[in-house]
Amino acid sequence: MHAPSPDHNIRADGEFHKKKKKDFDPSFDRTPSQRHQPTPPILATPFSSP
Repeated sequence: MHAPSPDHNIRADGEFHKKKKKDFDPSFDRTPSQRHQPTPPILATPFSSP
């Protein structure tokens, strides 16, 4: 079960992180992607939009 994808190389629980990211954005801050995106997870939370 080895994935050459960089996303899977993030950590041993990389795949579980991906699941959480889809479930809730708050967990997104744990992923390195958040550092690249200083903007809030609004795109993932349409109901949060004004």
